[in-house]
Amino acid sequence: KPLVQEDIVQGTKAIEEVTGQSPRWFRSPQGIKSLWLPSLVESLGQHMVAWSVSIWDTDKPGVEKLLQRLLKRVQPGAIVLLHDGCGLGEHPSAIQMINAIKGAFPVWKDRGYQFVTLSEAFASRQETAARPVDAPPGIS
Repeated sequence: KPLVQEDIVQGTKAIEEVTGQSPRWFRSPQGIKSLWLPSLVESLGQHMVAWSVSIWDTDKPGVEKLLQRLLKRVQPGAIVLLHDGCGLGEHPSAIQMINAIKGAFPVWKDRGYQFVTLSEAFASRQETAARPVDAPPGIS
């Protein structure tokens, strides 16, 4: 637990140094959960959040397959897990994901979807967004 806390503190400091802002949201690596992590994260002034949709982009199935997965699985309120390079291999690339998203955005707009920040989604009781894991009071 102390090592995890130190990792989160150091990560928070790095984000603050680069952005000038403190992060409000925390997504654990690989979505790992524990009984003590939500209270630790909350004690550091952040809220845990997880994705509600994964399209398994790391298997690099091609743009068309990723686009199909996005259009089939993403519903209003979804928090989508996307990767920014598909691993640490010799030639990591997110080009398939980028092109699939370019294809999905016009369809989602036609469906009336709106794109909001986590803060906007969780502030609105009218949204059907997935809620943070072990949400603090006021976020359900």
